[in-house]
Amino acid sequence: MSLLRTTIATLMAALPCITCAADAPPPALGRLGYWSFDQVSANKVFDLGNTSGVNAAQLINPLPANNNWIIGAKPDSGGLLLDNLPNNSNRQNYLQLPTTLEKNAFPVNGTLAFWIKGDFSAQNSRDVFDTYSSTRNHIFIRTSIGGKLQIKLQSSNNTYLSGKTVLANGYTSDSELPIATDVWTHVAISWDTNSGMTYIYKDGKPAISYFWGAGFNGWKPDMQQVRFGGQDNGAVASYDNLALYNRVLSGDEVQALYNGSPAPSADQTPPGAPIALVAEASAASMVVLGWQPAPDNAGLSGYILYRNGAVLTWLPAGATAYGDTGLTTETRYDYQLVAIDQSGNQGPAALVSAVTQPARILFNSTLETATPGVIAGNSIPGWTLQSPPGAVSVTTEHARAGSKAFKFDFKKEDWKLDTVLRAEAIPNPNASLNMALGQTYWTAFSQYLAADMEDEKEKENEEVVWQFHGAQNGPGGISAPLAMYLINGQAVIRILPAAFDKNDQITPLSANPSDYRDAWIAPASALKGRWTDWVIETNFNYRDGLIRVWKDGVNVANHTGSTIYKLSSTPNADGKYQNNENGPYLKFGDYKWGWGKRPSSVNERIVYVDEIRIATSAGSCTDVRPVSGTECGIPIVSSVSMRSDFSNPGVAKAASTVTLLFSIDLPIAAAPAVTIAKRAAIVTNIGGNAWRATMTINANDAEGPVAFNINIPRIDGAATTTISTVTEGLPVIFQK
Repeated sequence: MSLLRTTIATLMAALPCITCAADAPPPALGRLGYWSFDQVSANKVFDLGNTSGVNAAQLINPLPANNNWIIGAKPDSGGLLLDNLPNNSNRQNYLQLPTTLEKNAFPVNGTLAFWIKGDFSAQNSRDVFDTYSSTRNHIFIRTSIGGKLQIKLQSSNNTYLSGKTVLANGYTSDSELPIATDVWTHVAISWDTNSGMTYIYKDGKPAISYFWGAGFNGWKPDMQQVRFGGQDNGAVASYDNLALYNRVLSGDEVQALYNGSPAPSADQTPPGAPIALVAEASAASMVVLGWQPAPDNAGLSGYILYRNGAVLTWLPAGATAYGDTGLTTETRYDYQLVAIDQSGNQGPAALVSAVTQPARILFNSTLETATPGVIAGNSIPGWTLQSPPGAVSVTTEHARAGSKAFKFDFKKEDWKLDTVLRAEAIPNPNASLNMALGQTYWTAFSQYLAADMEDEKEKENEEVVWQFHGAQNGPGGISAPLAMYLINGQAVIRILPAAFDKNDQITPLSANPSDYRDAWIAPASALKGRWTDWVIETNFNYRDGLIRVWKDGVNVANHTGSTIYKLSSTPNADGKYQNNENGPYLKFGDYKWGWGKRPSSVNERIVYVDEIRIATSAGSCTDVRPVSGTECGIPIVSSVSMRSDFSNPGVAKAASTVTLLFSIDLPIAAAPAVTIAKRAAIVTNIGGNAWRATMTINANDAEGPVAFNINIPRIDGAATTTISTVTEGLPVIFQK
């Protein structure tokens, strides 16, 4: 057999050209060379169809008797063996591709493909293509112990190009490709410096892709050497059908190279621009972008996102949203989103801009950047979901403003399937949005309970549709210190404060607390089939907290004092209890823990939520309320009456004292400013919400009704309420 092999190899070397490939020709567009080893002469390997020797590869330091040439190669009759044995000059054999393809002539964007076979289980760092160099921008491929090929893009500053990696099933590294022992394997690598992407294929199928553009803008393989094997450290391997292109081949073209089948027509048609690109400043340091897929005739590879003209990141073809974090407050950012197809064609950019929120805005979401449909995992930037699969979606069925909202469709059968107990969403812009104890926050959202949502008739199977949940292992970590319950047809806002012993010391709770306060109760039917705007001011504190709730602009609940309970009596090293610097966080949807444990008269709960915002104490109701919503926190002044100390209380004379009485329905930021007869009056709180203002009339005051103005500062500091007419009785008349 060895004699036969030597004889055939000798004949191959003696003939000027032997053409025996039965495969379909490789793609022609952009092909810089195709060396099949079916066309050889002496130590030359001819480029496909070119027997003149132009663009031929050269076997360097060949083995005696042409033993580098092999027959029965994959997928056709001729191949190359580089056996790493020194020749008569004590140098190893390697294949040098045309030097006219090296360095600056090497394609800036391209594809390299080849067949390879060998036992790499014990070969470590042996050269396959080019070689490691810490001072060159180039691509190299070498063996890695354990039967792998290591494929690397390297920069001249001794850095490997790396970034966001996508691995096909079964692959665990961004650069190492497992190769079965002594089995012909087809390998292809494409690099695209325009997009900063690398694509690696094995046996015609995608294996690894990674984006390196953001960290290595401007890299190109302009110091490339083009040789297989190595003169000092080459791998023991067999090769066949080497191909080099000056363009990125599509996945279908790589598959055709692997199959030896006719190549599809090269795709030179770029994709369209991404559709309906929108951006929303969701926080002081975050912008969320959303879009619909860019159209393309053959399939997308992905998207490149630019921020202010510089590459920001690569996104996979299926992406329709991205959250850009770590931004500067109140700053404009300009974005360009470019689609790239599987042949490396780039489409036109879609453009959008956004200005980040002021520092006081912690979270802002209208869901207008989200793609309608069921949400897979936590695929909406800025949100964390806790739900069974398929229970949470973005919908256009109902929206408080714009066209989209969350839909929570929680079924009893889902509870049984997943035992999650809930279908809820948590605002999560950069990290968990916990509300620190002792700090004031403004929170707002709009909620819609389905019109046909049945009341739960089982008294012990209540549920929660929004809540401020305690931090894990922190204060309020068992039951929410503030939540809205649905209980037997009633909507209840419930507060769980701390407990105190007889010495006024906080008593830790180790079980579900029962000492709750119901701050508001109303029929649940009032919340069904309509949007309800909730604005909630909170300060979670063991002793000096604050909770105020507005429903559709009307104050419905007020609570001062303890607003959260404590789980442990053992302080942390900082003197605080149970991680209490991380206080509660907002959740909404439906939490029905009794399903599967207790009798229930209902099987499904549908809840919609939209227009979600959270602000610090520097914010106000105006910052967080729905854009088209009503005001909140406006004090309502009532029982406004006026009298004089003159014998006729409806008449005032010079030196008469005029008294103005009125009531305010809300706690206010400061004492009212009152003028009577155009001069500042003396204002006194006479108990609770009742106020009195007095003024002595001067002889030179204008005759007629005594004018007054009551100016009341809103609790959120956004404006004042001004009253200038009585609501009870008649005004006092000044008669000189």
